[in-house]
Amino acid sequence: MQTIARATLRFAASSLVAAFALVLVSGCNRDKDKGAPAGSVDAPPALAKAAENPAPVAALPATTGAPATRDTAKADHATNDASDDGADEDVAADDEERSDEPPAKTSRSKKKRSKSKKPGVRKRASSNEPAEHEADNDTEQADHVPVLRVKRIQFSPSVKGREPVEPEETFSAAELDKVFAFIELTNEEKLETKVVVTFIPPMGAHSKVTLKVGDKARWRTWAQRKSPKAVGTWKVVVHDEAGRELGHRTFEVTE
Repeated sequence: MQTIARATLRFAASSLVAAFALVLVSGCNRDKDKGAPAGSVDAPPALAKAAENPAPVAALPATTGAPATRDTAKADHATNDASDDGADEDVAADDEERSDEPPAKTSRSKKKRSKSKKPGVRKRASSNEPAEHEADNDTEQADHVPVLRVKRIQFSPSVKGREPVEPEETFSAAELDKVFAFIELTNEEKLETKVVVTFIPPMGAHSKVTLKVGDKARWRTWAQRKSPKAVGTWKVVVHDEAGRELGHRTFEVTE
């Protein structure tokens, strides 16, 4: 484009020079031939052709063609920029639409995390297993009743120095205010426990007395019954905490 513009400018310049030369030549001829009529002078053929050639007029649009092309390029570039802006807006809109998707994924990840917490709960439960076993052991120990054996059962109206005084098996109701059932036990496991002593009269309601047994291999204790006035055979039964009968014995009450 620049080469064509330059050639056009050169051609236009040469045409202007030729026209200017034609004007000068015609002026000189007029000065020489003032007396001759104007129509008798013939223009040279080359100048006539140059005057008839409209090349200078056609060359002017060619000189202005390059700036127009640059403006057009600028306009096209602006159009491209505008289209690029529109594309950016479309991409931004797509990004906004896609930005709604991550929250759903986040909620799924939260669900997965909530599931991942379950193994932690199992670990805590497993960590409590020793405590549960210890509790079971304590329960078993609490439920365990040591094995006791009754070594002797004696009856007397009094006890002194942890021994029955004048033990007997027959008592007079007129002389008896109370009776003691003295019991000697063997506790081989040496564990604390209890025994229940039951007085069963020949008639009427029976009575129970709970006695403590210490952690000794040999243990002596006694139970008391007031006013045993019912005439007949009385029975005394000894049970451990589990309700097992350890032994029994009877005594007589007379009038």
